[in-house]
Amino acid sequence: THTHVHTHTHTQPHTYTRSLTLIITLTHTHTNPHARTNTCTRILSLAHAHPLDFSCARALSSLSLSLAFSFSLSFSLYQSKHYTHSGMQQRAPNSMNNYGVVLTEIGMKQSFDYFLKRYTAGLGALFFGEDDVRPAKIGGDDTHLENWGGDSLNDHRTFIVRYRPDEDQHLDMHVDECDVTFNFGLTDSAAFTGSDLVFCGMFGSEQPRKHLHTYSHVKGRCVLHSGKRRHGALNVETGERASLIMWTKSTTYRSSESYKQRWGPSATVKAEKETPDRICISYTHDADFSSLRLKLGDAVGVCPPSVK
Repeated sequence: THTHVHTHTHTQPHTYTRSLTLIITLTHTHTNPHARTNTCTRILSLAHAHPLDFSCARALSSLSLSLAFSFSLSFSLYQSKHYTHSGMQQRAPNSMNNYGVVLTEIGMKQSFDYFLKRYTAGLGALFFGEDDVRPAKIGGDDTHLENWGGDSLNDHRTFIVRYRPDEDQHLDMHVDECDVTFNFGLTDSAAFTGSDLVFCGMFGSEQPRKHLHTYSHVKGRCVLHSGKRRHGALNVETGERASLIMWTKSTTYRSSESYKQRWGPSATVKAEKETPDRICISYTHDADFSSLRLKLGDAVGVCPPSVK
């Protein structure tokens, strides 16, 4: 097995926070699953030993990776498009995306079960697991990483979504129905414009609609974030963009009192401290969207599809 690790840090010019980025490239030549496991373990050990070896915008906790595994994510996109045009029965990827395909429902569940067990579960444990595992600081900045059951992820829903100006043009602000989300870019950057991924505050916090970070998708790179981080995708202006999404869950953590206090009917939701940022408000989920839109305008953010 050949493993290449390339790390670099950079500062992105946005309003609230600095982003530290790691790019890890894994190139596997062995077909032995134990060889792949050993390589992944070495990478995770390296990341654990050096807190800078991952990307995390302060208060965002977002991981950027470039992964070249023994199978191609592009193949998943090809299979998705083939299935979409096959005429076979299918349903929308989720309640907000209309275009794409649920990979775990078309014969690929076993493949992504293995992917979760061998790769993404370890990353979830490192960044959203127990307190004694998560790094407290990155480059001197507090990470604000929290335990979301990352050390016991055992279930997933994996699907592909796509955005086009004449289909789903954007994704309104929301939180995910999962504990930890993995979002893999599948499309060459030159094939589309727009469609940036915007991150805001955490559900239940005092600033859930505060803009924290804007991310531009890169093919083969994955963004890892808490499912309860408010986020959305801006309008795609030209071309088509697709992403492979893994919604991962921990049934163990979801049965805990800690989880019930943070999500669901008994969750503690703090009062919002200040006026939301326009880019973070949701026409789907926020009862005050119309009044805030009148106040903040439409220079940034998205609008209901019927409004031109």
